[in-house]
Amino acid sequence: MVSSKFNIPAVLVGLLLAIPALAAPAGNIEENSLKAEDIIPREYIDQVLAYHEAKRQVEARAEWRNAKRALHALQKRVPVDNHCEPEDEWVSRRCTSDISAQAYEDECQTPDGDEYTEPGHCPQNTVCQDIEIPNGTDPGTGEEIFIDDILCVPSTPPRQDNISRKRQYGYRSVTASSSKKQIVSIPVLVDNPTSSVSASILGNDRSFDILPASTLTANLRGFQLNLCEQEPTNQQKNSRMCIPKLPNHNLRNGQFIDFTFGLSGLQEGFFFYSIA
Repeated sequence: MVSSKFNIPAVLVGLLLAIPALAAPAGNIEENSLKAEDIIPREYIDQVLAYHEAKRQVEARAEWRNAKRALHALQKRVPVDNHCEPEDEWVSRRCTSDISAQAYEDECQTPDGDEYTEPGHCPQNTVCQDIEIPNGTDPGTGEEIFIDDILCVPSTPPRQDNISRKRQYGYRSVTASSSKKQIVSIPVLVDNPTSSVSASILGNDRSFDILPASTLTANLRGFQLNLCEQEPTNQQKNSRMCIPKLPNHNLRNGQFIDFTFGLSGLQEGFFFYSIA
């Protein structure tokens, strides 16, 4: 069987997914099959990456606050992204929830002592949260000094599993472990007699760069049935993509698909899957 190559606008991908694949001998792999990141809505992948990037920033800020509290630093921290004029002093930052859940304002002071505010906005998929930052102690009273600041806290996290008609897709966060083989178990949530299964492990820095220690595969729990296999061109058996394996599969609600792979060193990223 000669695989077909698709060269069409992305908006037509959804229409192709509704067309049952032609029958093929068991064990055949479509070399030009659409990968998981081609099938899953791009805005969903972007939402997942944006949410976890914002979460990492919040965690980094929390670590900084704890370190500063321990050091009792006297120097005020000035946000590098503050909106004050270069010659003016940044005083504080507060959320302005009356404008929007993401809005905040910087309080600034000129060399002459005049104060003014400049607006700012938290990134997409976050909300503004007021906090107090330890800023050393008062030399006279010994009391701890705080300044007003904010955190752009991730809003509602993306759904891990999404359903649309006979289509299911989602993600899980993954990180290297002491075990050479990891398992991500995904519940089948919709009946589909012509299911095509694919998956990808993507890096967490939007570069998609990640190199598994062992290749990504998938099996239907309780059956000796491979649902997808590594890229045909991968000879090192460390593929980060699991390509649909023909013929398509009759999957039922309540079954489980066990995806297996391995990550080495300090690798971490996101596992995306598609059942379409």
